[in-house]
Amino acid sequence: LFLIPVLSYLPKPELRRWTSSQAYWGLWLLRHKKPFFVAVCVTSIVCLVSTLGLNWNPRLFDDLPSGNSTRLTTEKIDQNFGGLLNYEFVMVDKKGDWLDPKNLGQLSRFTQAIKKLPNVGSAISAADFFKQPTDRGARLPASVRETSEISLMLSMSANNPVSHYLADDNSRTRIHVRFHDSPYRSIQHDQNKISELATRYFPKARHEVGGIGSIAHQLNNSISRDLVFGFWQSLLLIAVILAFVFRSFMWAFVATIPNFVAPLFLVGVLVITQTPIKPSIAIVFSIVIGLAFTNTIYLLGRLRGLIKNDVAQRLPVKRMLLSEGNPCLVATLLVLSGFSVFLFSYFRLNQLFGIYMMASIIAGAIGDLVLLPAMLALYPMLLKKQIPIKKIMAAIMLVVIPLKGKAGNMQTQAEEILRKSRVAMQSRDDSGQVQMKIIEADGTFKTRDLFLKRMNSDKHFALVRLLSPKELKGTAVLFKVE
Repeated sequence: LFLIPVLSYLPKPELRRWTSSQAYWGLWLLRHKKPFFVAVCVTSIVCLVSTLGLNWNPRLFDDLPSGNSTRLTTEKIDQNFGGLLNYEFVMVDKKGDWLDPKNLGQLSRFTQAIKKLPNVGSAISAADFFKQPTDRGARLPASVRETSEISLMLSMSANNPVSHYLADDNSRTRIHVRFHDSPYRSIQHDQNKISELATRYFPKARHEVGGIGSIAHQLNNSISRDLVFGFWQSLLLIAVILAFVFRSFMWAFVATIPNFVAPLFLVGVLVITQTPIKPSIAIVFSIVIGLAFTNTIYLLGRLRGLIKNDVAQRLPVKRMLLSEGNPCLVATLLVLSGFSVFLFSYFRLNQLFGIYMMASIIAGAIGDLVLLPAMLALYPMLLKKQIPIKKIMAAIMLVVIPLKGKAGNMQTQAEEILRKSRVAMQSRDDSGQVQMKIIEADGTFKTRDLFLKRMNSDKHFALVRLLSPKELKGTAVLFKVE
């Protein structure tokens, strides 16, 4: 809508001669097609196996540059003010009493054990509000009376702090834990350790967890895994669309193979660098799939046109690569230069995004300009012995049509069963007494008692006889329904 009208008023653009010249480097590639094909395939397989080594252990607040004022403030709060990630640990014991001195003592020891965990910045429980200062340090109440006195004093305040940590019926108590901004696995280990300590100190209590510290890392990892491994579903959908575009499942299959190189190569780079995977990095997998298929469809479309115009039986892979290799190479360089802008970003996260996008684009070009021509030159029968989509659709219809007929027979049988059930449940005749209430517009009402009797045969008869009021008693009406 914009480019074409603008170009009509501008001088005719002329490309550089080398952009439309023959890609003679493709001849050298085809001369060594087997080593290139094997090298790309082996590298892709190694990257696929290395998927097990992906780093799913990120932090949450390390995206900003190290000298950024916001990051410095966040790190200072994390180190000096008890951590950043809230983790609420609730214990439920409906038969117990958390204000009992013994339970308060256990709760205090449990809280101290949590504080000793390496990634815990702070932990606060209801027991901390019942400690009384002494010459030898703080101590807990020794009796129920002392506990009740302290509880009464706290309840007289405008905002009772204990109410945030203890339920009104004393059946639930909360421990407020804050974790440092540590890697996911370290925090997960400490969370599991807290559950183990709770079972040891309070074996009869049931515990629940909440807070951002309990879901933030899991949510990030879940989104990242969906983005990394979900692109295989996109590949399948694209293959189905290409099958209809090329009218051949073999052409769609051949078009899909080179596009595995980019995501697999990206997996290998992530494993080598051990970059913690976050959604902002994992989204590269979704973007690179769309970019990788551009050159593939262009090359195969050109090859299809050459096959139609070529009287020879050979697959014109060399002519395709010579004529279209340089345009595809130029398009790849343009996309690379566009994403290179991210390398100069102030934020490290944007820099990583640009690096991995550029690595994926280069891998996609290798798949399209190296793997695809080498594969077609080594195995031309992949496109010669193709199964037209019409034959596959015909085979599908051969399966679907009998099933459809069977479904129709089953529907007829179901209708017959319903008809017989209705006949069996229908009585030959029935009768009953009904009271009818007639409400006038002014709110007054009248009642009529009716006796109904119905006879069912080929024709339906109904007799209605009035029983009240007295002036209408005995009046009857006979209905006949054809």
